[in-house]
Amino acid sequence: VSAKEKDNDWVQFYNEKKSVKKRFIRNPLKISKRLVQLFGQATKFDSGYFKSIVLVNDDCAISDFVQTDKETYLSTPKKLSKLVAEIEKCDIKSINQDSLVNAVHDIATKLNFNKKQN
Repeated sequence: VSAKEKDNDWVQFYNEKKSVKKRFIRNPLKISKRLVQLFGQATKFDSGYFKSIVLVNDDCAISDFVQTDKETYLSTPKKLSKLVAEIEKCDIKSINQDSLVNAVHDIATKLNFNKKQN
């Protein structure tokens, strides 16, 4: 995969019938970041408290990828435990206890409502 963190699309190279083909894929980091923002809006909770991790196969080679974003990460399953441990070491801004309780309640209510609808 040829990818840069801020690119809209990445290029995936793959083999098909003994020749290398390529296709463009939407940047999964941008997709994940947008989903976290939407989740924050839906819960009325600051999306800055959330971290997202995009997993790629262990055998996926990404050329010269530089990680600068501190909210959305790219990892392989083999490196996931180490990444989570590093993220957990980071300082986070304090959370208002009442806001947290309200956000958790809102999320649970929405999940239960959606479950009843299905």
